[in-house]
Amino acid sequence: LAIGFQMLVVLINIVIANALQVPVSSTGLFVAIPITAIVTAIPISINGLGVREAAYATILSYLGVDPEVAIALSLTVTAAMILWSLGGGAVFAFTSVSSSPRAAGEPRETL
Repeated sequence: LAIGFQMLVVLINIVIANALQVPVSSTGLFVAIPITAIVTAIPISINGLGVREAAYATILSYLGVDPEVAIALSLTVTAAMILWSLGGGAVFAFTSVSSSPRAAGEPRETL
């Protein structure tokens, strides 16, 4: 499951990099993004903000991407992930709390 999620994160980076016309190969992103995820996991900032951008700028510069473009890619991907999470949070907030199935004959809980 974790590997699948990381693959999805790399694919999101590829799509956004193509949309921003970032001159980097998909193979390069498949190598760079997991490394940035590991660096971002170091607990020195809130949600890795700043650390992630520095990692993108440093690692993608080895692949020929300007640091400013790499930082723009990082911030755009982060914004997309936050917006996606907010959508999921809204769905969670407005769904029924009693969605767990009851056993047959079990009385309903009353408040």
